[in-house]
Amino acid sequence: MKLGLSTLIWLLPSIVDALTFEAPSSSWEVGDSTTVNWSTSAGDPPSFALQIYEIYYNQLYTISNDTATSLETLMFTVPVVSQGGAWTLRAANQSDFTQAPYAESGTFGIWAI
Repeated sequence: MKLGLSTLIWLLPSIVDALTFEAPSSSWEVGDSTTVNWSTSAGDPPSFALQIYEIYYNQLYTISNDTATSLETLMFTVPVVSQGGAWTLRAANQSDFTQAPYAESGTFGIWAI
């Protein structure tokens, strides 16, 4: 299948306008209350599993398994996890975690202080 330039330009808005996390502005501390924010657009799934994922050791923790996309914010307590600076937020298909995430943030740290 060959895509022309006009097809790629037409697809670009649907790729760019998708569920997007606001990256945490600072590291999190285990046990603290934190708030995650995201933006949405037409075509996003109605709900998702909110996860935190450690990219080097492949550690995945589900924070909320049925998060309504329309909320655009969620407050929770940072769970006890391995400390490090390579964590990301993920919006995943709650019925199939093996699929690529709908969205993923940049990396941030989680520490126990």
